[in-house]
This record gives sequence, C-alpha cells and structure tokens, in this order.
Amino acid sequence: MSLISMMDEYVKEYLLFRRFTNTVKAFEAEVKNDRDKRQNCNKIVDQLLAYLYSYDLKNLMDYWKYLDQQYLSHLEKKYMQSVRKLEISLLRLYLVNAVQNNKGDKVVEFFERNAQLLQKQSDWRDWTSLPYLKNPEENATFAVYFTKQWQETFIMSLFNFFNIVLQCKAPVPTLLRLIGTTKIQDVETGLQNVPTGADPSPSDLQDDFYVISPKQEPSEQGLISKIKSMAPSIRKSVSDNSTTSTQE
Repeated sequence: MSLISMMDEYVKEYLLFRRFTNTVKAFEAEVKNDRDKRQNCNKIVDQLLAYLYSYDLKNLMDYWKYLDQQYLSHLEKKYMQSVRKLEISLLRLYLVNAVQNNKGDKVVEFFERNAQLLQKQSDWRDWTSLPYLKNPEENATFAVYFTKQWQETFIMSLFNFFNIVLQCKAPVPTLLRLIGTTKIQDVETGLQNVPTGADPSPSDLQDDFYVISPKQEPSEQGLISKIKSMAPSIRKSVSDNSTTSTQE
C-alpha cells in the first residue's frame, strides 16, 4: 500500500469514528475519480497508455492537458523542453500504434482534429505525410519510431519523468509527512539486520532521466522488465474491456 493510500484509509477511519457518514461518501467518490492516481507515477503512465492503446485520442489529450496544468506547467523553465519532447513523443506513439494495428481511420482523425495546431509546429511538418505512406516503417523519417527499442525507451522516459515530477512537487501536508517519516523509520529499523549485497548496475536501456532520478527503485532487470511487460498488459486489459462491452 502506498503512503497516500494509507493516508486515505486513515482519513476515512477518522471520519467514520466521528460519524461523518455523508463526508465519507463524498470522500470515497472523490478518491474513486482521482485523476492524480494517488500521485503514483506507475498508475499515471498506465492511464496514459490505456487511452493510447484504445485509440481514445480525446481522453489522451485531455488527461495530458490535466497533468500539464496540475504538475508540468509549474516546473522550472529548464524542464519545459523535456515536457514538450515527451508530449510530442506520446502523440507519435499514438500514431505509430494506430498504423501498426491497421487503424488508418484513427491516423486520419488525429490530423483532422489537430490540423490547425500542427500546421504551426515544425516538429510535425514531415508527419503530415504519414496517412499517405504505404509502408511508413520503411521510411527514413519514421523507421525509428516503429522499433521496439524506441517505444520501450520512450515509456521508460515517461515513467522516470513523472517519478521526478512527483518527487519535486509542492511540499506534502503535515499529516502525510509525519506518517511518511514514521514509515521510513520502521523500514530502516527492519533493515538493520539484513545483509547488504552489491548495488545493481544500470539497465542497458536507459533514458535521459535515469541519472537525475535520485530515488530510482528498480534493479537492473526490474524496471526494464516492467516497461517491457507494461504495454502488452495494458493492451490486453483494453481488449478484454472492449470484448466485455460488446457482449453486454
């Protein structure tokens, strides 16, 4: 259970103790619709990819806009280029995924919906030809985006960037800070008698944010395994949900 999840349970327990039943219902409803995903970078990236792999362009762009307003726009100016680069790469992955799954209509929809915006951006000048190419994966401009390595590295960058953003956000509330301190002390106490081993070496597949994330948790195989398994699992979940909805 994450720290914020634990805090949610404590708040709910207190409200029930005080018999604030209406407040509990409102609180549960807010938590259920939490777009911040309890500030869990895994769940934020999962949600972005779920929209992407289900070709839900509107919700994908709306959710990115929400994250931008909530977190990204408040970063220091030096990070803006990275934010812009990630947004462009996210949308390009959307297009590549659509092409790879023979969803040409989704590619056309993308350019029709964003025609005026993309015309003003030099980053998209070459991409307007994508809907008209028979084998874009063989084109020098687009070939790299169709590789598994680029897609996995981008998802890793997305994960690491939000991991950094959530660590650098505004100061946490006092209660959350106190509970976090207690939890850390408990963990440190439990680790005193655990023998230490060699530090894991960095993964062969790194990204621009690997070295500047001071609290990276995954081991050498941990993060890369997660990234490799993330996309297929999300695709399966989206597919299962679509099948269920059709049957209903």
